[in-house]
Amino acid sequence: MTEYEFEVGVIGAGPAGLAAAYAARALGKNVVILEDYLWGGTCPNYGCDPKKILLAAVEGIHRQSALQNLGLRGLSTIDWSALMAHKQRYVDAVEPRKIRGLDAADITRFYGRAAFMNADTVTVG
Repeated sequence: MTEYEFEVGVIGAGPAGLAAAYAARALGKNVVILEDYLWGGTCPNYGCDPKKILLAAVEGIHRQSALQNLGLRGLSTIDWSALMAHKQRYVDAVEPRKIRGLDAADITRFYGRAAFMNADTVTVG
């Protein structure tokens, strides 16, 4: 088993974990971040951000409908296949973008489930 020593360890690479890791690194600390699921967390991968992409299209159609014959003519339609492909391109770029940022900030990262051995030791499996 390889052993490493860090001043700050962050478990979870969602928005809060990433913010904590970057803040600790900005203070000059030697930082590691551990993730066992999605780099970036739920929000950019399948929560808030992808939802907003899909919702924007539906809201656009709704606004167009409300303004028909009030200065707006014609209705757009949603090409769901194209919209879902656009959303997926956004999602697919999340992990590489988060990893590039961590690497650029010189924050060590490991993928795997963290488990505490004691108050000062964590294993990643």
